[in-house]
This record gives sequence, C-alpha cells and structure tokens, in this order.
Amino acid sequence: MVSRLESGESEGSREEACHVVKAVQASRGLKSAALLRELFNIIERGAESESSWSEMGKVFQDRRRLVESERKRIAEMRQYTTAEQALALAEEIATLIREARA
Repeated sequence: MVSRLESGESEGSREEACHVVKAVQASRGLKSAALLRELFNIIERGAESESSWSEMGKVFQDRRRLVESERKRIAEMRQYTTAEQALALAEEIATLIREARA
C-alpha cells in the first residue's frame, strides 16, 4: 500500500487520463473505444490509490489512539504504589521507630 502511494501513481494517472481524454476527443471509431477502455482502467487505478490513502489514514488514526492509550496506562501505573513498595516503606518506618526508642 505504501509503495503505491509513494510511487506518485495517482499524479501520473491524472496526467495519463488527460492525455487519453484529448486523444478520444481527437479520434473516431474503433480507436475511440480502445481509448475509452484505457481511460476507464486509469480511473480504476486512481480509485484504488484513493482507497489506499483512506486506508492509510485509518491506520494512522488507530496507531495514534493506541499510543495515546498506552501512554495513559503507563502514567496511571506510575501513580500506584506496588505491594513491595508499601512493605519496604512499612519496614523502613518500623526500623526508624525502633531506632528512636533505643
């Protein structure tokens, strides 16, 4: 998907379509029908490119939401005291009390 978007395919497709339209306008008969088929193929490729851009936008939005959610989760984890930290604090306080009595 990214390679199609980076290739600039849609820009080339527009130029190619304009060229074919001008050729259709200048031609008559069977050549005109073949040129119209070519034009429709160009239009389909352009639609696929547009679809790729839309899909890429959705992927970026999903990634942004995931990163934001993970950032919030990590921030919340840092706000909580673990049981080990609480026990270590309690032991430190108990030690200080014992030393103060001695």
